[in-house]
Amino acid sequence: MGEKGYSVSTMNEYLEILNMSVVDVLKSAPATAKFFISQHTDCVGCRLARFCSIEDVIKTYEFDEEKFLKELSKYILQNH
Repeated sequence: MGEKGYSVSTMNEYLEILNMSVVDVLKSAPATAKFFISQHTDCVGCRLARFCSIEDVIKTYEFDEEKFLKELSKYILQNH
């Protein structure tokens, strides 16, 4: 197991998502817009979305990282 109890493959996937900008996530997986809205973020339509990473969102809104990434990755997988 990796840090925070993630499996190594999951941890690598999560690290990749953490570093993505919000706009890149939204462009690559449009279904994630529903997720951001359901989490009561202002990410969809935010003019700073191209500069904000997913890690920034987690820190700004004080989300549980593992839970947030787990749910977000489900929305990302819907598009792939």
